[in-house]
Amino acid sequence: MTADIFLLQSTSEYDDLYTYAVPEDMENTVRAGVFVDVPFGPSNRTVTGVVRRTGEEKKEGILLKNISGLNADHEPFSEKELDLCDDISKNYICTRGAAAKLIMPPGAEAKGQTVKKARLAISREDAEKLIEGDDLRDIGWIETIRLLLENGQMPVKELLQIMGAKTESFIKTLEKRGYISVCREREEKEQLCAKKETTERSRPLELNEEQRKAFDKIYGLMSDKRFAECLLFGVTSGGKTEVYLQLVQRAIDEGEKVIVLVPEISLTPQMTARFTNRFGGKVAIFHSRLTDTERRREWQKAKNGEVDVVIGARSAVFAPFEKVALYIIDEEQEKTYKSEESPRYQAGEVAVMRAKQDGAVVLYGSATPSIETFYRAEKGEIHYAEILHRATKFGLPTVETVDMRESVREGNTGIFSSRLFGEMKKNIENHEQTIVFVQRRGYSKDMLCEDCGKTMVCAKCRVAMTVHEKIGRLICHYCGNTVKIPEKCPGCGSTRLKRWGVGTERVEEELRSLFPGSSVVRMDMDTTAGREGHEKALRAFGDDKADFLVGTQMIAKGHDFPGVTLVGVVSADSLLNIRSYDAAEKAFQLITQVCGRAGRGDTPGRVIIQAYNLDSYALVSAAAQDYRKFYDTESEIRKLLNYPPYCAMGTVIFYSENDRAAFDRADASFDILCQSARENGIIKTDILGPARCPMPKLKDKYRWRITVKTGTKEELLAILTSFTKKYGKKFGFNKKKGKDDITCHTEV
Repeated sequence: MTADIFLLQSTSEYDDLYTYAVPEDMENTVRAGVFVDVPFGPSNRTVTGVVRRTGEEKKEGILLKNISGLNADHEPFSEKELDLCDDISKNYICTRGAAAKLIMPPGAEAKGQTVKKARLAISREDAEKLIEGDDLRDIGWIETIRLLLENGQMPVKELLQIMGAKTESFIKTLEKRGYISVCREREEKEQLCAKKETTERSRPLELNEEQRKAFDKIYGLMSDKRFAECLLFGVTSGGKTEVYLQLVQRAIDEGEKVIVLVPEISLTPQMTARFTNRFGGKVAIFHSRLTDTERRREWQKAKNGEVDVVIGARSAVFAPFEKVALYIIDEEQEKTYKSEESPRYQAGEVAVMRAKQDGAVVLYGSATPSIETFYRAEKGEIHYAEILHRATKFGLPTVETVDMRESVREGNTGIFSSRLFGEMKKNIENHEQTIVFVQRRGYSKDMLCEDCGKTMVCAKCRVAMTVHEKIGRLICHYCGNTVKIPEKCPGCGSTRLKRWGVGTERVEEELRSLFPGSSVVRMDMDTTAGREGHEKALRAFGDDKADFLVGTQMIAKGHDFPGVTLVGVVSADSLLNIRSYDAAEKAFQLITQVCGRAGRGDTPGRVIIQAYNLDSYALVSAAAQDYRKFYDTESEIRKLLNYPPYCAMGTVIFYSENDRAAFDRADASFDILCQSARENGIIKTDILGPARCPMPKLKDKYRWRITVKTGTKEELLAILTSFTKKYGKKFGFNKKKGKDDITCHTEV
């Protein structure tokens, strides 16, 4: 008996199926999906592989290595999971092993009862000096010291999650320098216990006519037991969530399972509350802020069939239900559904892969659907349901735009126009709540010298560093590099340093100054770093009835605060100044979504949008809350310029510390891409570049890219897959140490 396996740890060069002989005493246990240890390579080092299929007796004259043994540390894959590995590998041009790791249970490598914890190895006084001094030049290091100073000790996993780090390298660096110490401690028993239900069950609401039509349409698709996709286009506060809840109830009544995806962790608490209040212990929660123990517990509940619904962010799409009837992808337009690291999967696309296996329905919900999804609905490629009116007492909020050029001419140089200030003052007097949306965190966008014009930029990324006044630092939001705010210009020595632009920190300070005694909650990456940071901020605003909620895009969508009657949008222009073909779409979506936070209770909502350029079609359409108007304009522009959805588009990006080396490799790769297109018989294609990336340098790496446009995604994948193989043969996949090290990745 033989077995074809793929390696769990592999590079593209070795991503293949390898045939091994199965020892006689293992023939009854080796089957497709099990993990095995095998000897690999000339040195016969032991590696872990996954059996893809088994075969008959080996052919005579062919010498095969034997499987060493079963690997009991990993739970076997089902046939569906193996097929999903193949689909992910093909669609995102990654190894099968990388795809397999997405499906494996969380914390699979750490089943013991101990957890790594970090604590300070220096005195409190020395820690405070480090935070305030210039010895540490990475904000992640400084924040780690600060968190340990405040909390005494913390799990290493939690520190990684807070810092958004993928490896423990910065922890090891701090430990090597003697600032912190790391040890293993027994996991606390409290973490192993499921949380008890403390809330009463909510009852289904009466659906209005539009909601009922949408429900009937989607439930009809579910009843067919065949794969289908449907867009539920519904205005903000139109009652989409109640439709979701009643669809889920029908699925549960029929013994089916459901996966619900939300785009950001900030939306998880409220969505989770809605579902657990309705379905109680039948709900499991997946998101990155859980500990390994908590995540594995939720995963096991789904695996064992103890729950009927899984709710979570992107990775929840891999929840281990044997069969799923309905996938709900809320706010489907959000870019956070796409992974930023390899495999660069898109959760909605993975949901489709799984749904095709089970004959399930994939439901996309949004008030501002992506151009691509709405285009598919327009063409009849997917089903469509709509909710055009609010389910609340009042309709959509009234929206007013304020020309900040006029405000400046009137002598107002502050953040808020007199119009917005006046409305905020009314809200304070009427004990009503206000949301203020700001695109950027920090105090100011950047700092420059008024004498020589020099902008303080990051040495590693060549982008302006953001001013964080409260901690007295300039921080690069791309790599974490930080320096103390200078007293003099490093270029000319002038002390005339000016802060430009507006961030959440400055808006918070201004509100406290203008409205003494008011309560302000700020919600951005800086204030929600802890495990329950989002939940605490939302609770402080919702339950404690704070006067103002100031935040970035994490406050713009999905939240339901009945007490909010006013929304102010500061510097709407900043949303449009992004070098990307879909910048207008992102701006329209954000402004429309944040407008939808107003007037969801018993009082009409008002929105005031401040901008210097009121002529943008994205801004005009958002102010009118007219999706169709925006879609018609945006889709026509994309058709003329050949951008998605009128083409399939992918990029190949090259990184190196040596700018010339990165360009030369990209230039040589252009010919390989052209050859790959010809060999696949693809004539109608645009291969553009090499060109600098919109962010030409990040984390000390220069970046060049080539853009590929084809008529279909199948053609695009054919070109990029062929390119990957040719690139590997010509340049190799092994990285060299040094400045000329060049990294290449493809992105669909």
